[in-house]
Amino acid sequence: MPSALPCSWTLAALLCLSSSPLLTLSFIPSTPSLAPHNAPASRRPLSYTQLSLAENDGTQRSTREDDFKAALSSAPALCARLEANPSDPSIEEALVECLSTHGGTRGFLASYLSDANLRTPDWDDVPQPLARALVEGDPHTSEILIKNLIMSSASAVARERSGPGEGASALMVARRTAKILKTLGLMGLYGSNLRGKMQSARAAIGDRRIQGYWMDFYTGMGYDGDQMSAIARNIDQVADYLVDRLWGPDED
Repeated sequence: MPSALPCSWTLAALLCLSSSPLLTLSFIPSTPSLAPHNAPASRRPLSYTQLSLAENDGTQRSTREDDFKAALSSAPALCARLEANPSDPSIEEALVECLSTHGGTRGFLASYLSDANLRTPDWDDVPQPLARALVEGDPHTSEILIKNLIMSSASAVARERSGPGEGASALMVARRTAKILKTLGLMGLYGSNLRGKMQSARAAIGDRRIQGYWMDFYTGMGYDGDQMSAIARNIDQVADYLVDRLWGPDED
């Protein structure tokens, strides 16, 4: 049985998976910290390190993973530059280039959201160079962020079962992701597209009879009731914020 990875690596793996259109599962026992509460061993979901990404186009998958690895490698230096001088025009140019691809967006966010030593992700406002780069970047940015929010919320619940405070890193990722979603929502990121995706992700939690993309995702990840409740709370918190300030209530 594989040993549990350090939390920072596990969270990076979590964010790596956040945009896969398909999840290929290999039935290997999962690490204990990620198993649903009281779930039988044969029904426990796989750990993040035991999930492999699969896409219909092998070339596309290879390109995305190359972009992901390159962005993950360059992200610490970019984050340091952003933190040192967020008004430097060159940092926005570098961020736009890094976030211009699907894999690049995933790789950068995997580092930015899970690095506890960074201060910028916890600022009251998302740094404008990063916000603008995300708006101009890959068209799947909103989905990547929603999945990051979902997976970090579920991970926090699973890790807290190992002891008080064990879920702190995952909660940090969820909090930081929610802040970016709120900022980009207020900036008009994909408008109704973002709202529609959040509504669909939330509806699949409230009614298990709903079939489709998000239900398949939740089922594939093997989340239990407590994890689904945490996911719902965090989606609602972001959605309520944007409804109050931007979207307004749904029309009957």
